[in-house]
Amino acid sequence: MLRALAALVALWPAVICAQAERVTIRLAPAPGQRLHTRMAGEGHLVVEDEHRPTPPSPPFNLHLATTIGLTRVVGNEGAERRVDARVTVDDIKIDVTMNRGSTTSEPTVLTPLLGQLAGRQATMIYDADGRIRQLDTAGPSNIVLDDSLKVLVGSVFGINGTLTLAVGESVTRPVDAAVPLIEYRDSRWTGDMRFTLNGISQEGAARIAHMTTALSGGLTLVHNAPTPLGTLRLKGDGTLDVDLKRGVITAADQRVTLDGLLESGLSGERLHAHGTVKMSQTTR
Repeated sequence: MLRALAALVALWPAVICAQAERVTIRLAPAPGQRLHTRMAGEGHLVVEDEHRPTPPSPPFNLHLATTIGLTRVVGNEGAERRVDARVTVDDIKIDVTMNRGSTTSEPTVLTPLLGQLAGRQATMIYDADGRIRQLDTAGPSNIVLDDSLKVLVGSVFGINGTLTLAVGESVTRPVDAAVPLIEYRDSRWTGDMRFTLNGISQEGAARIAHMTTALSGGLTLVHNAPTPLGTLRLKGDGTLDVDLKRGVITAADQRVTLDGLLESGLSGERLHAHGTVKMSQTTR
């Protein structure tokens, strides 16, 4: 016991330094890697009349489940420490069901449309701080698919810039990003994202930073017109594991709730929309 206490006292300065160590998390992949990412997501949204008329009209239900496989081939580091990565959508499965007050699913164009993302490619260019400075899609031009691919790739692989913090510390970053959702191409997400470093572990040759996340803000929907339909309030939390040497997210989970009032077309009818979205991701 005395020898253990003596060793602890002798090593205490090193223990303190280790706990106070500040690490820089930079999500730009190290050159020369071939990375495989799997994503899964599930969401449920309910839309109903704000004032619940009598007799009440049945609510509109939307359920979405997706699984996506992506491959990144990272090139060499270029001028100003910029790195390019070629991204390919290996496979994608989308199950969308819509119904209004019944268990019968109505047809939707989303499944066949977004299913065409399989095989499409994009090239990303990261700067020295890990920001995605350029994202170009390849293949025949399709503005809906290109926008969808950019949202997908940008959300999976981008934390805007570097994060520098010690275990137990948090940092909050503002978010202001375009979210072109099919017919809602001018929609936008604004708010804040907080990152907290909970610990660092050594897993073989890898040094993994374990973080929790919290987001808040709003998603403003714009349907091919300058006047927004409304804003859905967003609130969520999750976990994030980052390989510090390789510069990649090895595992992530996120849960988000949505709630807000929307105006329906020219009628001016106000609708209450609310729901949840869950997402997960792994990279090897």
